[in-house]
Amino acid sequence: MKGFKVKQGFSLKPEVKTQAKIDAKLRDASKMYEKQFLREMVKAMRSTVNYSEMSKPGYAEKIYQNQLDNQYAENWGETGGIGLSQLIFEQIKNRHFKNKNIQKPSGPIPINQERFLKNNVEPDKMMPVKQNANDKDLSFIFDTKAFDNKMATAPWGGMVKNVFSQDNQKVVEIEHDMKLSSIISFDGEVTKNLMPGNRVEPGDPIGNISKLNKPLYWKLFT
Repeated sequence: MKGFKVKQGFSLKPEVKTQAKIDAKLRDASKMYEKQFLREMVKAMRSTVNYSEMSKPGYAEKIYQNQLDNQYAENWGETGGIGLSQLIFEQIKNRHFKNKNIQKPSGPIPINQERFLKNNVEPDKMMPVKQNANDKDLSFIFDTKAFDNKMATAPWGGMVKNVFSQDNQKVVEIEHDMKLSSIISFDGEVTKNLMPGNRVEPGDPIGNISKLNKPLYWKLFT
């Protein structure tokens, strides 16, 4: 198996895209928005020109003028524009990409990270699943039989939001620092004194998995 890729775009392999590549694509998109704004602005300015009957442009001249104005806006945008693209770039980056440098998870199963990243874990030991075709959340099923350490751990740091039992499973919900949340459910017992409001760090134990080798479920969502 060459990697644990998930269709929604989240991968447990190290992120291939560098921040520089992401920034470059964001800047291109920001420039595109500014150029469109400039085109509309020039178009609005052009509409304020009053032509006399003698100087009123014909159909072909209007097409030529429109293409020329578009070229003006294109060149204007490429040479810095009015600074709008930089504002758009900063807003998009701060709102949607500020916390995207996600570290490798330290759970919910404490396995050897080097072995894990070299993809030596058998395919049936961990698999991404979707509850239905429209499910945008990310879910994983872990087969716990292969792991000696029967303990569930926090994938990343965060605050425990909820601890409860459901269908003979212990369920722990964690709101992580980078605005992702995890719901981890397993057969076993929750770590003593773990309760809503507690702070957990990456790799902290959140429960002991039973020896019945039942699957552990991890749901990841924003």
